[in-house]
Amino acid sequence: MTLVSGSGHGVAMPPGWRLVRFDTVDSTNEQARRLAVGGAEHGTVVVADVQTGGLGRRGRQWISPLGNLHCSIVVRPRRPVSEIAQLSLVTAVAVAEALGDVAPGLPFRCKWPNDILCRGQKLCGILLESDVNGVVVIGIGVDVNSAPREGMLYPTTSLQAEGGTAGVDAVLAAVCLRLSVWVERWTVDGMASVRDAWLNLAGGVGELVAVRVSDERTITGTLVGLDADGALLLADGREGQTHRIVVGDVLFERPRT
Repeated sequence: MTLVSGSGHGVAMPPGWRLVRFDTVDSTNEQARRLAVGGAEHGTVVVADVQTGGLGRRGRQWISPLGNLHCSIVVRPRRPVSEIAQLSLVTAVAVAEALGDVAPGLPFRCKWPNDILCRGQKLCGILLESDVNGVVVIGIGVDVNSAPREGMLYPTTSLQAEGGTAGVDAVLAAVCLRLSVWVERWTVDGMASVRDAWLNLAGGVGELVAVRVSDERTITGTLVGLDADGALLLADGREGQTHRIVVGDVLFERPRT
């Protein structure tokens, strides 16, 4: 393990943030959680070359080979506990903007609640975990050099496959910088500015989508947008109502660009 404070190894951290680097861990989220229990400060960033037990949403395996970004950030929010789930959207906006910084010209889009797409294919996932004290660990996985192909719910891609040339450290630095800015903006202003930014980066707004809300139920309708709290709004023409969805997987009816 290498501990870096401020900047080091070519990775510039935002003021007050520090980097903890591993060759291999079971899970960067788990390691960040352990550090948080031990008192790690807001802005502690755990990054590993390889994860042996990385997880995505709903306990799904996250494939974590060498050459991709696997990182987790300890966040100690200064917002009510009831608003913590909004950090998924905060992070999505930050990551989409960061990828735009290191790969200008590529069409990065946010897919609710916590994926980033490029040309309709997933290249980033976000996993939010919080404890009873309101400490949050934000896990971010970006497929920089390779993308998994087998057993995926959605088409996948990597930054390299889309023509991006940035390496893992450049992506990490950009993500941390943008995230530090957006977490502070959310802390001061709440969800309003995040919602506007997310909608500007969103894929599928105004179009027909399906949302899998459980293994037994999928709702189809027009993606209207987000409510003030960040929940997905889906207009169901058949039932004549607008569904407010707080948990689910969005499935696009046609390829995204």
